[in-house]
Amino acid sequence: MLKVVSVSLGSSSRNKISRATFLDQQVELSREGTDGDMQRAVARIRELDGQVDAIGLGGIDLYLCAGKRKWAVRDAQQLARAAKTTPVVDGSGLKLTLEVRQVNALAAEFEARRCRTPRCCWSAASTAGAWPASSPSMARRSCLAT
Repeated sequence: MLKVVSVSLGSSSRNKISRATFLDQQVELSREGTDGDMQRAVARIRELDGQVDAIGLGGIDLYLCAGKRKWAVRDAQQLARAAKTTPVVDGSGLKLTLEVRQVNALAAEFEARRCRTPRCCWSAASTAGAWPASSPSMARRSCLAT
Protein backbone atom coordinates (compact mmCIF):
# COMPACT_ATOMS: atom_id res chain seq x y z
CA MET A 1 0.00 0.00 0.00
CA LEU A 2 1.30 3.44 -0.93
CA LYS A 3 1.41 6.01 1.84
CA VAL A 4 1.08 9.74 1.13
CA VAL A 5 1.19 12.37 3.87
CA SER A 6 0.25 16.01 3.40
CA VAL A 7 2.02 18.22 5.91
CA SER A 8 -0.09 21.35 6.22
CA LEU A 9 0.57 24.70 7.81
CA GLY A 10 -3.15 24.69 8.67
CA SER A 11 -4.94 23.61 11.81
CA SER A 12 -4.21 20.21 13.34
CA SER A 13 -7.90 20.01 14.27
CA ARG A 14 -8.56 19.01 10.64
CA ASN A 15 -6.12 16.08 10.62
CA LYS A 16 -7.47 13.06 8.80
CA ILE A 17 -6.51 9.65 7.45
CA SER A 18 -8.34 7.91 4.62
CA ARG A 19 -7.77 5.08 2.20
CA ALA A 20 -8.59 4.96 -1.48
CA THR A 21 -7.88 2.93 -4.59
CA PHE A 22 -6.34 4.63 -7.62
CA LEU A 23 -5.72 2.55 -10.75
CA ASP A 24 -5.97 -0.68 -8.71
CA GLN A 25 -3.41 0.62 -6.18
CA GLN A 26 -4.34 0.99 -2.52
CA VAL A 27 -3.27 4.36 -1.11
CA GLU A 28 -3.36 5.66 2.43
CA LEU A 29 -3.74 9.44 2.44
CA SER A 30 -3.24 11.48 5.58
CA ARG A 31 -3.25 15.17 6.42
CA GLU A 32 -1.22 16.48 9.34
CA GLY A 33 -1.63 20.12 10.32
CA THR A 34 1.09 22.04 12.14
CA ASP A 35 -1.01 25.01 13.30
CA GLY A 36 1.07 27.51 11.32
CA ASP A 37 4.37 26.37 12.84
CA MET A 38 6.99 26.28 10.05
CA GLN A 39 9.66 24.63 12.22
CA ARG A 40 7.24 21.90 13.25
CA ALA A 41 6.38 21.33 9.57
CA VAL A 42 10.09 21.09 8.64
CA ALA A 43 10.70 18.64 11.50
CA ARG A 44 7.72 16.49 10.49
CA ILE A 45 8.86 16.37 6.85
CA ARG A 46 12.32 15.26 8.01
CA GLU A 47 10.71 12.49 10.11
CA LEU A 48 8.59 11.31 7.18
CA ASP A 49 11.46 11.39 4.66
CA GLY A 50 12.21 7.86 3.53
CA GLN A 51 9.23 6.49 5.51
CA VAL A 52 6.42 7.38 3.07
CA ASP A 53 5.99 7.28 -0.72
CA ALA A 54 5.22 10.98 -1.18
CA ILE A 55 4.87 14.14 0.89
CA GLY A 56 2.40 16.85 0.01
CA LEU A 57 2.60 20.46 1.11
CA GLY A 58 -0.64 21.88 2.43
CA GLY A 59 -1.43 25.55 2.91
CA ILE A 60 1.52 26.69 0.81
CA ASP A 61 2.60 26.57 -2.84
CA LEU A 62 6.14 25.99 -4.08
CA TYR A 63 5.66 28.66 -6.74
CA LEU A 64 3.37 31.55 -7.57
CA CYS A 65 2.60 31.87 -11.27
CA ALA A 66 1.19 34.78 -13.23
CA GLY A 67 1.10 34.57 -17.00
CA LYS A 68 4.42 33.08 -18.09
CA ARG A 69 6.28 34.19 -14.96
CA LYS A 70 6.98 32.00 -11.95
CA TRP A 71 8.29 32.96 -8.51
CA ALA A 72 9.58 30.54 -5.87
CA VAL A 73 8.02 30.81 -2.41
CA ARG A 74 10.99 30.71 -0.04
CA ASP A 75 9.20 29.13 2.91
CA ALA A 76 7.80 26.40 0.65
CA GLN A 77 11.27 25.75 -0.78
CA GLN A 78 12.57 25.36 2.79
CA LEU A 79 9.88 22.76 3.48
CA ALA A 80 10.62 20.86 0.25
CA ARG A 81 14.38 20.80 0.98
CA ALA A 82 13.70 19.12 4.34
CA ALA A 83 13.08 15.84 2.51
CA LYS A 84 16.18 14.29 0.96
CA THR A 85 14.75 11.11 -0.64
CA THR A 86 10.94 11.28 -0.65
CA PRO A 87 9.26 13.32 -3.42
CA VAL A 88 7.59 16.52 -2.16
CA VAL A 89 4.71 17.98 -4.17
CA ASP A 90 2.37 20.94 -3.74
CA GLY A 91 -0.41 20.02 -6.16
CA SER A 92 0.52 22.76 -8.62
CA GLY A 93 0.20 20.41 -11.60
CA LEU A 94 -3.47 19.94 -10.76
CA LYS A 95 -3.97 23.56 -9.78
CA LEU A 96 -2.55 24.88 -13.03
CA THR A 97 -4.64 22.56 -15.21
CA LEU A 98 -7.85 21.43 -13.54
CA GLU A 99 -8.62 24.70 -11.75
CA VAL A 100 -8.16 26.72 -14.95
CA ARG A 101 -10.38 24.31 -16.86
CA GLN A 102 -13.05 24.49 -14.15
CA VAL A 103 -13.06 28.29 -14.10
CA ASN A 104 -13.37 28.37 -17.90
CA ALA A 105 -16.22 25.84 -17.83
CA LEU A 106 -18.07 27.82 -15.16
CA ALA A 107 -17.55 31.07 -17.07
CA ALA A 108 -18.97 29.48 -20.25
CA GLU A 109 -21.97 28.13 -18.34
CA PHE A 110 -22.56 31.50 -16.70
CA GLU A 111 -22.41 33.27 -20.06
CA ALA A 112 -24.79 30.73 -21.63
CA ARG A 113 -27.35 31.34 -18.86
CA ARG A 114 -27.23 35.15 -18.90
CA CYS A 115 -30.43 36.94 -19.76
CA ARG A 116 -30.57 38.08 -23.34
CA THR A 117 -33.25 40.73 -22.91
CA PRO A 118 -33.66 43.39 -20.22
CA ARG A 119 -37.37 42.52 -19.87
CA CYS A 120 -36.47 38.99 -18.72
CA CYS A 121 -34.21 40.28 -15.97
CA TRP A 122 -36.50 43.07 -14.88
CA SER A 123 -39.56 40.89 -14.54
CA ALA A 124 -37.67 38.10 -12.73
CA ALA A 125 -36.08 40.54 -10.29
CA SER A 126 -39.18 42.60 -9.59
CA THR A 127 -41.36 39.50 -9.16
CA ALA A 128 -38.91 38.11 -6.61
CA GLY A 129 -38.76 41.49 -4.85
CA ALA A 130 -35.00 41.55 -5.36
CA TRP A 131 -34.78 45.17 -6.53
CA PRO A 132 -36.97 48.18 -6.11
CA ALA A 133 -38.99 49.26 -9.15
CA SER A 134 -36.75 52.30 -9.54
CA SER A 135 -33.58 50.32 -10.39
CA PRO A 136 -34.14 48.34 -13.61
CA SER A 137 -30.53 48.86 -14.69
CA MET A 138 -29.30 47.07 -11.57
CA ALA A 139 -31.67 44.20 -12.26
CA ARG A 140 -30.48 43.90 -15.86
CA ARG A 141 -26.80 43.74 -14.85
CA SER A 142 -27.24 41.16 -12.13
CA CYS A 143 -29.88 38.69 -13.27
CA LEU A 144 -29.32 35.12 -14.44
CA ALA A 145 -32.02 33.35 -16.39
CA THR A 146 -33.37 30.27 -14.68
